[in-house]
Amino acid sequence: ADKVLGRGDGSLVSLKFTGIAVFAAHHALPYVRVMRADRLSFGATEGSKGAVAAVVRVHRSTLAFVSVHLASHKVPARLVQYRDVCKSLGAKLGNSFFQLNEQFHHVVFMGDFNYRCERIGGEEALALIRRGAAHSRLLPLHDSMLRHRAETGAWDGYDEPPMAPTLWPTYKKYEQRPLTDTTVDGWAAGVYRIKFREPVYKGGRVMDRVPGWCDRVLARSHPHLRPYFFPLTRDEAERVASGAAPDDAESFSEPQRRAASSLALPAWALSGAAEPLDYGEDGADIDPRLESSYDSVNDVLTVSDHSPVRCVFRLLAFRDPMDDFGDGLDAVPVCLRDAVVAAASAAPGAAAAASAVA
Repeated sequence: ADKVLGRGDGSLVSLKFTGIAVFAAHHALPYVRVMRADRLSFGATEGSKGAVAAVVRVHRSTLAFVSVHLASHKVPARLVQYRDVCKSLGAKLGNSFFQLNEQFHHVVFMGDFNYRCERIGGEEALALIRRGAAHSRLLPLHDSMLRHRAETGAWDGYDEPPMAPTLWPTYKKYEQRPLTDTTVDGWAAGVYRIKFREPVYKGGRVMDRVPGWCDRVLARSHPHLRPYFFPLTRDEAERVASGAAPDDAESFSEPQRRAASSLALPAWALSGAAEPLDYGEDGADIDPRLESSYDSVNDVLTVSDHSPVRCVFRLLAFRDPMDDFGDGLDAVPVCLRDAVVAAASAAPGAAAAASAVA
């Protein structure tokens, strides 16, 4: 739909970009419309860093998808950039008197937020990942996004879906790495690059990198619409992908949704709880049916030092009353219709994607 072009690491000759693309299933095309798309560059010195957004209408519900690539090593700057995105793209995509969060039913941010793990060394982080403690120790105790949100109120009103056990740190990985094999002793050391040499134009120094969750998906809804937009479990997402009816009562049961939502880490982290949520060794204590669809795609785009992430949401969309005309039926003023919305954040230099299946 749109993109922010620029140069940077690995792209001195050719340009890379932050972008977004919107896809819809063929049978959903009559009910899905891209209303507007626009972009915001963070400046010439920031290369391809910026934000690109598209507003999509599914029936009568509006969703804003925002693909971002935020500043690296500049935590305060990210809060400023987030506010700039909400103000500037809100004016470009909708009414200039309202910011992004105030004028659409649902908003999804996705992309490279550039938050790293802090106050831990690379070797120690690798040890936690290797023994299956990435989510019980590394993320809640060292993730700088959780800390930044708790201390500054950044991304207020946004929720991060519960992570799947295999959503390991998405950065910094070896480029051209082999397929991930967790049965191999020391597998994490073959995936994550904790020392590397900077390009000559940056000084050529040997740098340390701690594996971290740079690539994320955050979503928010107007308060009274929160029950109508929520992440699916992996089992539910696979049912939809296989063509199963999305309104299967057993598949989308309320108890199952509550159970899956209870796995979300930010709930305890932002409330200041003393102990992290324990996923168990390698997530072994989680019912597979309740694993989140919010996951990293670990063995795709291995040419990048990032891994893409993806999440599938269920949308209860307001339906156009005119849909109920025909076959002698009376119009229903306001009603709901199921839709499935997927958000995916690709590695920097590629487009993020949003898709809708009504």
